[in-house]
Amino acid sequence: APIPMTSHLFQSEERQHSPSVFQVSAAAGGRPVVDFCYLSNKFFPTPELLAELGANLEDMVRNYPSMQQEQARLAGELTGFDPRHILVGNGASELIHLVAARFGSRWLMAYPSYMEYENVIRDFNKHLQLHPLLEAENFEVNLARLLADIEEHRIDAVALPNPNSPTGRLVPIESLLELLTRCAHLKAVVIDESFIEFASVDRAGIPTLCDRLGQFPNLIIMRSLGKDFGVCGLRLGLVATANLSFHGELRRFLPIWNISPLAEQIGRAHV
Repeated sequence: APIPMTSHLFQSEERQHSPSVFQVSAAAGGRPVVDFCYLSNKFFPTPELLAELGANLEDMVRNYPSMQQEQARLAGELTGFDPRHILVGNGASELIHLVAARFGSRWLMAYPSYMEYENVIRDFNKHLQLHPLLEAENFEVNLARLLADIEEHRIDAVALPNPNSPTGRLVPIESLLELLTRCAHLKAVVIDESFIEFASVDRAGIPTLCDRLGQFPNLIIMRSLGKDFGVCGLRLGLVATANLSFHGELRRFLPIWNISPLAEQIGRAHV
């Protein structure tokens, strides 16, 4: 039978995000709810890992988590990033907020795309130029048109999810490297790789820029670990940069304990 819903539940949400499954379930009298809004790994964590997390739940509830250096070590082991380059966040959303606040004054982002970038850039009263992805171009990133917009609008920071959401389009590594080479004068180029593991290419060919961080001082990589590992509820993400000045500026604004022991345990279960 259809679940009766009250419209206020969907009209009162912040930004463009849907209500949580917990809110919807409560409104439906506690009936089970399936969320088709967010893309995440449905095969992980495994029942064995969930049982392990449950077995240690009391310890994780009663104790503080590790601090940033240890969190970075664990996330590095999990992802292949150099721990010296990364900071771990309470989901990518915390880190997007930090990056938008600390870097750039005239941002450009593709549209349609993950709108939390638009939200936080506007929150900080920064100029935002929306770069349209066109149906006539299969919603692919047209590098020449993108570079022209950057120059015309005097852009100093770019946010580009790859693969993009909601279009699902993937920018080839060669185009990303050309973009970074041509945009070396910008204050920041943010490549969001939150969906990179979902790319429909051989895993050896996934166009991550993980090993290119040292080549481009203004490159910032964003990752939401919750999607690939299927633990969105644990709020786990990372930001990576080889620029020590950038790294220090971001770390200065992270709380001393921003990751729960439950999220930390995901890293410990893999190393």
